Amino acid sequence: MQWSPTKLLAGLVIVLIMIAPTARAELICLGNISQDLIGNIDDVGQIVTGKQTSWANGSTIRLALPGKSSPQLEGISARFMTSTGKELQRHWLRLAFTGRAAPPKFFNSNDALLNYLRKTPGSVGFIEADERTNLDGLTQIQIQQGNG
Repeated sequence: MQWSPTKLLAGLVIVLIMIAPTARAELICLGNISQDLIGNIDDVGQIVTGKQTSWANGSTIRLALPGKSSPQLEGISARFMTSTGKELQRHWLRLAFTGRAAPPKFFNSNDALLNYLRKTPGSVGFIEADERTNLDGLTQIQIQQGNG
């Protein structure tokens, strides 16, 4: 079998694409909050579980999470509650039904979640982001080892 230069070049391009480093997404916590409120976050898990529902200034925390069928929701649930995404949703339904907390908003895309965060003061959310994700206008909140 004889290889033409075009076929060799095409094969080389495919191999390079396959071995090229790809942008690796990681779970990050973002908020539409001022820097002074970040010091109020001892444990992001307290926000995810509804144990902390307001900021130090008394304003309500608005939690935004990935949608029901999202693998990110499963990761958040496993990390902060050692449960499934479905169990996290049930947990929040109980909190909302008993009047202890307003339920989080769930979003089917990163873009929708990011738009909500940008428009909603006091909001906090989780997305999978890489270096290409536009985080303008939002504050990244460190997820410490003790935060889940």
